[in-house]
Amino acid sequence: MESVKTAEVTVRGNAPGNYIAMNTKGESYSTNSPTHPECVFKEIFGTKYNSYQSTLNPAWYLALTKQGEAKSGPKTKPGQRAVGFLAE
Repeated sequence: MESVKTAEVTVRGNAPGNYIAMNTKGESYSTNSPTHPECVFKEIFGTKYNSYQSTLNPAWYLALTKQGEAKSGPKTKPGQRAVGFLAE
């Protein structure tokens, strides 16, 4: 995770130099350009879990299914278990 500005972050992927992004269809993908607007997410702090809201489409969140696959942005809502990531 890298801070862009107050409450906004980019999320690093597994491979070096890759970042998680969300396109205009709400699909998550990997890119090597951390400055791309699709890579910036608003970090929302919870008591145990944090969520990451798209800055381009605030109705969409980064989310993982029970199987560990990326969930489509249009299928996400605040409060869903899929959008909560453990806070460290």
